[in-house]
Amino acid sequence: MTSSTQRRTRRRKTGHPDRWLGPRESDRIRPARVLAARARIASGHYERPEVKDFLIEALLQELRRH
Repeated sequence: MTSSTQRRTRRRKTGHPDRWLGPRESDRIRPARVLAARARIASGHYERPEVKDFLIEALLQELRRH
């Protein structure tokens, strides 16, 4: 094996949701919601203590349902 075959890089699937989910699943994704979530992540919204508490509680409730 050569060093070039050992170090193959994976292409990241970015861009349109069809590229990483397929056309069927991407119909359920709303690009505006994705952009809003990305903006909240970039602004540090999810690092606020009250938001962390809310997310943890929501996660626990979801886990209890299953």
